Amino acid sequence: MGFDAPTDSEEEEAAHRWEWDNEMNMGIPTIDADHRDLAQRYNALVQVLFRNGDPAVFEKCFRSLISQVRRHFAYEQRLMIDLGYKAHDSHAAEHEKLLNEAEELTRRVRTGAEKYDCSALVQYIKYWLIEHIVRDDRKLARFLHERRSV
Repeated sequence: MGFDAPTDSEEEEAAHRWEWDNEMNMGIPTIDADHRDLAQRYNALVQVLFRNGDPAVFEKCFRSLISQVRRHFAYEQRLMIDLGYKAHDSHAAEHEKLLNEAEELTRRVRTGAEKYDCSALVQYIKYWLIEHIVRDDRKLARFLHERRSV
């Protein structure tokens, strides 16, 4: 079973892509590199969705993205704990929320989700990651910059 290619797949693929914006840089090299890597992995997932058509390849690429998200979240959480970040609990709860939702979405893909479902899934992941970077990670970056200047 493959995905049916939509007639306007180039436009739809372009609409799903995550164009990196330097405004998303936090000024913390390791975090910025991780975020750019997540954007690249996300875009690879979009490419598989719109060009490959194989749900098994899509699932493998999705799992790779979520695995990297998990590693990145663990790194951020170690930083927050080590440096005494007061908003650690709420930030970590946001991480846990996305990972739980990603597991549910992975189950849906594995049980034969249609291309429309996968398209909605990738848009949701993009929205969530960008919102998290702009809202929560920016606060963490400010804290990290303040800690360096002390």
